[in-house]
Amino acid sequence: DSVNPVLMEQIRGAVRKQVAWFQRWQVIVLATMVLIGLAALSIAYPSAEIPHLVNLAPTANQGSRRRLLVVTIAHLVRELVLDDGLSRLNKNELSGAVHHNLEMLKEADRAVRLGNAMKIKAGADHHSPEHNELMYTVNCLWVSWNEEESTTLHRRSGEENSTAIEPERPLTRKERRREVLRKAGKGWHRRAGGVTSHAEFDASQCSNSSRPDAVQNGLYYLLLSFYDAVENILARYGSDESQFSMDYIQPREGIDVANMYTWIEIDTEKQDLLETDPDIVFVLEALEGDLFKAMGLALEDFNLEMPRILSAAHFELEITFSVLVIWLILVYYLLLFRPSMALAMAELQKSREFLLRLPLQLFPIREVDQIVSNIAISSKQLYESPILRWPLRKKMLQADGHDDD
Repeated sequence: DSVNPVLMEQIRGAVRKQVAWFQRWQVIVLATMVLIGLAALSIAYPSAEIPHLVNLAPTANQGSRRRLLVVTIAHLVRELVLDDGLSRLNKNELSGAVHHNLEMLKEADRAVRLGNAMKIKAGADHHSPEHNELMYTVNCLWVSWNEEESTTLHRRSGEENSTAIEPERPLTRKERRREVLRKAGKGWHRRAGGVTSHAEFDASQCSNSSRPDAVQNGLYYLLLSFYDAVENILARYGSDESQFSMDYIQPREGIDVANMYTWIEIDTEKQDLLETDPDIVFVLEALEGDLFKAMGLALEDFNLEMPRILSAAHFELEITFSVLVIWLILVYYLLLFRPSMALAMAELQKSREFLLRLPLQLFPIREVDQIVSNIAISSKQLYESPILRWPLRKKMLQADGHDDD
């Protein structure tokens, strides 16, 4: 006869109620889903820094190119003003070269600052507080910056700086800027938002440039002043815009090469312009002056961005992986595995105690051995069981080769 379905359901319900919480499938599935989620998070969360690393390469590239173009323009402007033939370019070609490089400089600067150009997805204006401070605040941070000593400091005997950095250790941004300000001998006083006002700014720490206003208002103002000076020079000493030539870009052969060396004219009055024209003097200062140093400091900020991003990604990986390991140990091992094993051992002990109370003397020796092997009961437990009768003990002792005593 079949069992009553209602009774079977009642039995199943009673059994389910006896199942411990750590053995319920819902708990195991939930713990497993959380574990898989943490494992995915430990990989996905640090990988969010990958776009920043990818974006950093073209940013640093264009930052370096921006500095190169400044120096190139300064050299070309000097040759345009002298117009003596020693550059092997005529006036139209020099004017076209100055204009072309100036436009490339503006394009590279826009890409670095604003992004969405030249493979730069996000400009420095959107993610670099150091770049924004250098570009848009009232400062001349580059005045005491030394490119050769910018990445490491060496402790020297007798050095007056009591806060010297460990030898050969790369400086962090804060340490580098603190060192720059220490060398300048001045303090920087921040307003809310990190902007230094004209009233709070001490201009005496800046260099003696031909345009003091340009070097005291940040790199962006300095760069705009450079643009204006180059355009003024191009308008005064260059050819008409319709006569700008880009022929110098193409390789020259034959008669063109020979003609490059047939005209040289030295004009001392033009040489005097290099020291008297304020625009020319300001542009030529870019060869090794404020703009050159400021561009180098901005480039260093980009170069220091990579270890910061890698350090942040490494820290995030450590945190997320630590949470994963803690969850695995705390939940799976301490809350699920150990209680389950303890419960299994307790149930096994109950089964042993139950079987030891059965009249095993009524079973054949082979079946007794099978029962013993299935529940891992030793022969000693069987021999010492007070429930077993003497006939079974005698049979098992004889089977094991023991004496009857």
